[in-house]
Amino acid sequence: MVRQTTKVIIFEILGVLSLVAMAAIGILAFMLASGPVELGVFRDDVEQAITNARDGRPVTVERLTLQWSPSERRVFIVADGVSIKDKSGREAGFADEAKLTVDAGAMLLGRVEVLEVDMQTGWVELQNTAPNMWTLAGDPLPEIAAAALPQSPEEWLDRVNTVLGDVLLGLQVFDATLELETLQFTDLELRVLDAERAPIGTIAEAAGQIAHPDQDIAILFSGKGEGVGLPEAFSVSLNTTENYQTMRGGLEIGVLPIAELGQRLGVSGLEESDLELGTSFMAEVTRTDGLQQIGIVIEREAGVLKLDAVSDEISDLTASIAYLPAEDKIRIDVLEFDSERVQGVLRGEITNVLAQNELRRLDLEAETLRLDFTPRFQQAWALENVLLSADVSDDFTIFSIDA
Repeated sequence: MVRQTTKVIIFEILGVLSLVAMAAIGILAFMLASGPVELGVFRDDVEQAITNARDGRPVTVERLTLQWSPSERRVFIVADGVSIKDKSGREAGFADEAKLTVDAGAMLLGRVEVLEVDMQTGWVELQNTAPNMWTLAGDPLPEIAAAALPQSPEEWLDRVNTVLGDVLLGLQVFDATLELETLQFTDLELRVLDAERAPIGTIAEAAGQIAHPDQDIAILFSGKGEGVGLPEAFSVSLNTTENYQTMRGGLEIGVLPIAELGQRLGVSGLEESDLELGTSFMAEVTRTDGLQQIGIVIEREAGVLKLDAVSDEISDLTASIAYLPAEDKIRIDVLEFDSERVQGVLRGEITNVLAQNELRRLDLEAETLRLDFTPRFQQAWALENVLLSADVSDDFTIFSIDA
């Protein structure tokens, strides 16, 4: 009888709690339908939680509410007027609105832990505080090592290898100080300042995300640059895998004139061409073996590439090419071109690219290839299933084709 009574009491308690929970949900739904629910009593706790996530650099909030989003069909904690400060207390960023996701389990224990922040509309400072030292919204970024500008392809590869390796280590250190699981932002203005806080340039319509998938970090950033040597539109991605053992990075710079691209890469002879390319770069580096590959993808948007040496113009160009340092090889995934004299799609590889005193090895193939060298020849050639294997010297004085 006692056991039965105990069971009945437990079920009655659970029933009462269920009714209370349902009533609370109903009341909350009614309040949300009438508009945002003020959460001012939790504002100090939320400010402290975000401050702790920034390693003690202060954050203040003007208003904190609970809101229902009809478009996402979710309830959000919304912070209005979010002010982000540096370690000295100076405002280094501001967002009109930030949607917050908190740890429900921690709230049941009387703590406020912010897991995700989605900032919308505002501005953030990127300041050069000392030689090779920068801060973003008051948070220090990994130091950028100073060095002379590379003068050869080998020096450029060494520089890329060093910089990406430092970035990989820096991201792991940065991740250790960031307690947020996800940080997102949209429609921010990134204000670039020098050490004296004088404006250098601006990145408008900045958007991005920092997330933590499976013991790693994924970073996306995009915007429109002005005044800092950046193209009009660009995007950057950094993704680590295998617990920070590997990192893959990408840079997409939108439409860029080939003359400007050649100037940035130190390639001459392109000044008279008005070809505009959609251009993106990628690189992969590992902690143990360094740079694994670096590649470029280009696609014609407008204009032509002038080839004065053969009195021709390339009117269409698409390419996806990667260099593999360990094998000293260029891998041509696709090279599609179209001009009055030559048209085709090439694939293959070139080895011994940077080797000293060695012939370059070409292994190329094309399903179709059109060559038109009239009037030197009577008619144009249309070739199919073309295979070319050859050894070539740097100055093309040696061009040995395999039989």
